[in-house]
Amino acid sequence: MKTISCPDFFSGEAWGNDKALNESNPCVICGKNCRDDAPMLIVMGGGASALAASEDETEAAEDPGYMGSYAIGPDCLRKRPPLKEALR
Repeated sequence: MKTISCPDFFSGEAWGNDKALNESNPCVICGKNCRDDAPMLIVMGGGASALAASEDETEAAEDPGYMGSYAIGPDCLRKRPPLKEALR
């Protein structure tokens, strides 16, 4: 599995004021709601890294740092080329 490191996970204002918790598909970075077809990341290591959601989530879920799958919005993805490349 290829791990993607990103210090920006859960850093947006919407996460800070818990607004993201009310969204149906919040962006893993900014917390704004994403479209249903947004790319997905499996967040690991307590939010320090992620895997492309095409990886086997069953194996990832066994990791003690597993935090679930989250969408990433187009603006946040565009601003982070390493994440965009990893999702190809």
